[in-house]
Amino acid sequence: MIPGIEGIEQEYVIDSDDILAGSKTAGKKVVVIGGGSVGAETAHYLMESAQRKVFLLEMLPDIATDMPQDAQIVFAKEVKQMADLKIQTNTKVVRIKENSVIIEKNNEEQELKDIDTVVLACGAVPNNELVQALKGIDAAVYTVGDALKVKDATKAIYEGAMAAIEV
Repeated sequence: MIPGIEGIEQEYVIDSDDILAGSKTAGKKVVVIGGGSVGAETAHYLMESAQRKVFLLEMLPDIATDMPQDAQIVFAKEVKQMADLKIQTNTKVVRIKENSVIIEKNNEEQELKDIDTVVLACGAVPNNELVQALKGIDAAVYTVGDALKVKDATKAIYEGAMAAIEV
């Protein structure tokens, strides 16, 4: 999902999927917009893969609230040890400028300067294109995983197993 943030079309703004797939790389000073499980995992990956400073920005009071609880506990313990990972909750991205990001926190604007990569991890929407294409065929079609509703892999695997049992 691409949020309506001024300046989001900048060349140095990339999607978290591209980072995690290895098709694009991040620079040395990175802003990750979105602190759900994908944003949190992306920030963690960026910290583990190279020496960087990473700002993880989330509008909600906590990060990774959509992670399973056991994963949240392990994740929280790991990120506390990462001095160059700066987590900012209750933070809104106002605009993206050339090599900087303007944020709003506690009704005050701040500028994060010298940013060379902005990574979008702002959520996803279900992709059910295949389901739509298969409508009308003479076969049972079961919709599971992110085609039904965006969720974590464990839930998607469970849905797939339940659909297999039905077949």
